[in-house]
Amino acid sequence: MGTADAKRAPSAYEVGFGKPPAHSRFRKGQSGNPSGRPRRQHDTQRAKTIALQEAYRLVPIREGDQVRKIPAIQAVHRAQVALAAKGNGPAQRAVLRIVQAIEAEQHDLDTELLKVAIEYKEFARDLEQKVKLGLIKGDDPNMPRPEDVIINMQTGKVVMMHKDFGGPSGRARRKRK
Repeated sequence: MGTADAKRAPSAYEVGFGKPPAHSRFRKGQSGNPSGRPRRQHDTQRAKTIALQEAYRLVPIREGDQVRKIPAIQAVHRAQVALAAKGNGPAQRAVLRIVQAIEAEQHDLDTELLKVAIEYKEFARDLEQKVKLGLIKGDDPNMPRPEDVIINMQTGKVVMMHKDFGGPSGRARRKRK
């Protein structure tokens, strides 16, 4: 008998081994073990997970008379830098490549921050101008003002002097004077 027959004539349906009562059967599309074994990871994902676990596993190192535990990747970098400092050519080239790549990435991030800060100052000035002219109504008092974004064009440094970015807002600075 099918489930439709069991619903129509519950007395005709025989409950027993392999024939659970209609109310306790698995619903269509629902797993019988919803919190069961997790899906298998792909081999590449599993290898990445293992590599990261090993890279950050704590390993003991000796510094003078003390033994400390540091992540394995840090120990590898220390050994690489120590070899480079002793004059090992391949180690020197590898360390220089790593440092140059990190500095280039940081430079790209700093350049992007400078670009966004300049664009924001222009946007905020335009917005203030439109409010003054009455083209738009009101503005958000919590929004950073153009004077809250301080840009040093010679160094490329950007400082946000606003309460939401860790510094006092421009208006708070003006009130204290």
